[in-house]
Amino acid sequence: MELTEPTDPAPAIARIRDELTTATRRGSARARRTHPSLSLVDQSLLNFIEANPGARGVDIANHFQLHKSTVSRQLKILFDLGLVQFAPDAAGSGAGPATRGQAIELTASGRILQAESSAELLAALTDRLAHWGADDLETFAALLSRYNSGA
Repeated sequence: MELTEPTDPAPAIARIRDELTTATRRGSARARRTHPSLSLVDQSLLNFIEANPGARGVDIANHFQLHKSTVSRQLKILFDLGLVQFAPDAAGSGAGPATRGQAIELTASGRILQAESSAELLAALTDRLAHWGADDLETFAALLSRYNSGA
């Protein structure tokens, strides 16, 4: 039985870095073209809040591995634009004062903008991946999920 020598992973990891950087830069450019008032960061926060009802700033910080103060500054922009608001509390007293740890939700304007942004991104991805087979798409999705989970 012949043993094979381990392959040096460094060149592949460098290629992955370069490809992820290119994808991120293209995503940022697409975000600016799609909604000039929103950055890719803004759109990613809207997407997270939509996908995670009742999310709090700390949840966003944990998900994106950011400091809470960074997320707080980013959320302030979305609050100022009227795209997010504090969710009514369980007692039904309304949005209430801005307190740490309070659930955040999209406003009606935020839901509209998020739906537009999401549809445009899905259309761009669908176009870019149109020539890929179903098995390749499933593999790519699974590998991205695995990468993002840290496993």
